[in-house]
Amino acid sequence: FSDLKLFLLNSIETKYENIHIRKCSRNFYNYKILNIQRITFEIVKYMKILPISSDEIVSIYFKNKNYNSERLKAMEIFCFKLNGVHLSVPLGSNCSNIIVRKHSQESYYKTSHYDLLNKLGFVDYDSGIKSSGNRGFFLINQGVYFKMSLINYSINYCKSLNYQPMLVPLFLKKSIMKRCVQLFDFRDQLYKIVSSGSTFFLIATSEQSICAKLINSSFLPHELPKRYFSCSSCFRKEAGSHGKDTRGIFRVHQFDKIEQYCVSINKNKYADLFFEYLLHTTEDFYKALGLCYNIVQLGVNDLNNFAYKKFDIEAWFSGSKVFKEIVSCTDCYSFQAIRLCIKLKLLTQKRNFIRTFNSTLIAIERVICCLVENYQSQHGVIVPTNLRNYFDRESYKYKIFF
Repeated sequence: FSDLKLFLLNSIETKYENIHIRKCSRNFYNYKILNIQRITFEIVKYMKILPISSDEIVSIYFKNKNYNSERLKAMEIFCFKLNGVHLSVPLGSNCSNIIVRKHSQESYYKTSHYDLLNKLGFVDYDSGIKSSGNRGFFLINQGVYFKMSLINYSINYCKSLNYQPMLVPLFLKKSIMKRCVQLFDFRDQLYKIVSSGSTFFLIATSEQSICAKLINSSFLPHELPKRYFSCSSCFRKEAGSHGKDTRGIFRVHQFDKIEQYCVSINKNKYADLFFEYLLHTTEDFYKALGLCYNIVQLGVNDLNNFAYKKFDIEAWFSGSKVFKEIVSCTDCYSFQAIRLCIKLKLLTQKRNFIRTFNSTLIAIERVICCLVENYQSQHGVIVPTNLRNYFDRESYKYKIFF
């Protein structure tokens, strides 16, 4: 690596066309750490050592040197971040997220989802906490049918868009998971399983399993775009959300989610249009459910290290009287493709990496909370029109009573 190091150090000042280096506000992102990101990009662009991990970068440049935890965290972030950010992403240390558009008007009701689910007999909180600890719950009675109607409606919605269905493993080997997630997710999000000397991690989203399936795959141009969806259980520590949304089932350690994952040719105009299409199809899903929501573009400080551009859908909770995030829609540019070595087959020998996108379609428990608040009545909850074909027709004209 000595010749490689010399070459890269001489290339640090190279000017990058169409590369938008992320501006960071934290004081430990100093110039030296920024160079690590530039060096990483040089390796990908010129030396084609792919995929390359942050551990390899650290071993090349900082062997036998000690750094405190903040410096290591900064190093890790820039080693992972190859994309930069899209030109439309708000920048600056005090940048705020932007509401791009809004659908419908807020309504106001008295009761929050925590009390509604309890009154309706959808959830047994006490037994869940006794059995599984904090944030544990049992979904019972009509709550089960309500959840299954949402799952079936969501699956049929994806089917109508010609998505390829997938049921995925719920745990992955450590060596695979390291290529699918950010390193600090191991601490903050992922549950660890050790069995017979092997280490596995429970998935926090089925996106991780879909990524694992696509490792070292190649696509011909006419085969793209590819669109997948997966319905799976997900498991998260929620270590960074202590004291946040502790009541009810909005933020729990185990939940079910339907995830969309797409790959396309990495041509800016085409890929940007495809990302807009993914966002609009997700938005139409919630428009059909009759919800009030905001489409929010995240500023640079709220982007994770995979994200080139990211939008959230924040739905209005009429009982809690607040907008809450129910969807994240992310353009990962070529970062995941490079790390997972997902390539485009061409006649030339040049390596061409594709572009990946992912979006939540529905996090079931969160949307249950949202729907019961927005469809509450004096005597219970009205079943949304689009769910009635999947619900018990004898349910008193699609009303669930307290």
